[in-house]
Amino acid sequence: MGVTMSEEWGPWIKHDGMGRPVASGTIVETERKDGKIATHIAGQSFLEPWTLGCTVIVNAWSWRDCLERGKPYWRIIRYRIRKPRGLTILEGLLENLPEQVDA
Repeated sequence: MGVTMSEEWGPWIKHDGMGRPVASGTIVETERKDGKIATHIAGQSFLEPWTLGCTVIVNAWSWRDCLERGKPYWRIIRYRIRKPRGLTILEGLLENLPEQVDA
């Protein structure tokens, strides 16, 4: 039973720009308004190559924060959450259960 990358993620969820909808530490894949898709841990700051090693602290979950800092293209427009490995395994087992079990 092989697990594909798409099976490790929940569905894409449209983001409303009202802040981070997931708990800190959640592994997410996000798509920004500029089309960039990234996998990261929600709530962590990050580095961009153009910052010359400085940490960027812009809350891309909050569209207001992006606009105030002049980065409207950073706005996260959709996201999906990585399923825990155990859940992925359990879903695979449930899909392969026999339909009828003799008592």
